[in-house]
Amino acid sequence: MWILTTIIISLLIIFIMHQLWDYLKDKYSVKKTKDLVSSQIQKYKTILEEIQSNHSIPDKKEEPDSIDLKNDLEVFLQELQDGNGNGNKGGQTE
Repeated sequence: MWILTTIIISLLIIFIMHQLWDYLKDKYSVKKTKDLVSSQIQKYKTILEEIQSNHSIPDKKEEPDSIDLKNDLEVFLQELQDGNGNGNKGGQTE
């Protein structure tokens, strides 16, 4: 019987101390809340402004590399239509 009362009293003390700790923590501490939505919107706006200020809109002109690729493709297709393909594998021409 003595052990049972000691267990009950110990559990009661633990429960009371826990409740007291929660009360003091809620009463005397400052709650920190983090606004995730507004902070992400602000980061997005900052990144967007940085991108817009650093890069201008590129002209619609074709780059020389793409022109060379188009010419090579046209020559290759013309060779295939003419039947002059020499059978090289891997797209290499002589």
